[in-house]
Amino acid sequence: MILVLNLGLKSMRAIVFDDCGRRLLTASRPVHTFLDGDRIEQDPAEWRRLTLEVLAEASATPAIRDALKAITVTTSACNLVCTAPDGSALGRAMLVSDTRASSEAAELAANPLFTSLAATSPNLRPEPSMTLPRLLWLRNHDPARWNQSRFFLSSNAWLIAQLTGITITDPLNAEKSGFLTASNS
Repeated sequence: MILVLNLGLKSMRAIVFDDCGRRLLTASRPVHTFLDGDRIEQDPAEWRRLTLEVLAEASATPAIRDALKAITVTTSACNLVCTAPDGSALGRAMLVSDTRASSEAAELAANPLFTSLAATSPNLRPEPSMTLPRLLWLRNHDPARWNQSRFFLSSNAWLIAQLTGITITDPLNAEKSGFLTASNS
C-alpha cells in the first residue's frame, strides 16, 4: 500500500492506495486560505497540524498501517515557505496564485542575461507565480524575513522536512529558484 499526502488549495488529504492502484481510504481536512488583494497565503503550521491528523486517521487501522510501503507528498508547484534555522515556517506561505511579485517578474523579463538563461530552462520563467520573482520580492519588501530564513522551500519540500527532519528539494523546484545543474543549463 502507498499513502499519498496531498496539499491542495482547499484541503489536506491522505489517500491510501493498494498495490493495484485502487483507492482504499481518504482522510481530509479543510485548509484556510488568506486572501488580501494580490496576496494568497496559507499557514504552514496549519499544514503540519492537518498532516498529522490525516496521517493518524489514514493509518488508524492496523491492517493498513502494517501494509504501508511508502508515503509520497504532492502539492501545488511554486508555493514558497521561508524557514527558520529550526525548520519552522517564518510566517505564511505564498501560494502559486499569489501575484505580489509582478514587478520583480517584469524586471527579470527585461533583463537580457535572465532571458538568455531562461531560454534554456522551461521552469525558469519571469512570472509572478514562479519562485525566483518571489525570492526577489522577499528580499525587496520583507528583508527581515529574508534575512532570518535558512531555507526557501516549496510546500512539498517543507512537509517532507517536517515529517522526516531532512531538508531536500527536487530538481524541478530547484530549477524554478534559479539553481541550474549541468543537465539543465
